[in-house]
Amino acid sequence: MHAKKENKSREFIEILILLVFLASLTYLLFGFVFRISNVYGESMYPTLHHGAALLLRGAGYTPKRGDIVVFRSENYGEALVKRVVALGGESVFVDTASGDVYINGQYLEEDYIEKEPLNKGTGKVVNVPEGYIFVLGDNRNFSSDSRTFGPVPVEDITGGVIYIIENHDFTQGTAFYSQATFNIHSAIGMAAAAVFAIGILAVLTSGAYFIVYLVGKKKERIEDIRGFGLLGLGCLAVSVIVHFI
Repeated sequence: MHAKKENKSREFIEILILLVFLASLTYLLFGFVFRISNVYGESMYPTLHHGAALLLRGAGYTPKRGDIVVFRSENYGEALVKRVVALGGESVFVDTASGDVYINGQYLEEDYIEKEPLNKGTGKVVNVPEGYIFVLGDNRNFSSDSRTFGPVPVEDITGGVIYIIENHDFTQGTAFYSQATFNIHSAIGMAAAAVFAIGILAVLTSGAYFIVYLVGKKKERIEDIRGFGLLGLGCLAVSVIVHFI
């Protein structure tokens, strides 16, 4: 009887340690290292569609030219998603006639733009201060970006996009969409993001049980390791499939 109570107490302590470990790891991972965000509007079309769910790298991220970033905007009171075209210390010129972008006088090749920009240039050379970035939307004809509000402070960046979790195009590439479409699309994007997050947590749980197994030499943990591992890999596989649909 005493042995059974001791085993139950030990199992309870193991579960408690596991929960604390997972809670701490989840907080660190999704609070600092990674973040999940959504795309609202079509300023990044065709690269990103309205309602797309994004995985961001937060802590330790340094923006580079060509990166897609999410940043806080005081001008619009919300988070915006744009592409970095210039860094601090560089000069930018967006031709008002052609929409072509020049960095330090050199033409910037942009193969991610689908439609030719329609006279949406700055008309002047903009010198980007150190600690700032110059951002543009891929859909230049329907984007409010640094041409409007100027360079963005690096400290306002929430994170850089490292993975597009879900990117369906329910709006068919138009700049106008109904509230119903907005709600449905956002719901699917968040559901895909949730599946991705569950997959990550399940894999981490499997790893935590593996540590418990190594320390306690308990063979019954093998089933836990296998179960959470398969759940995690399954969720991650679903998120990858959704990504490419």
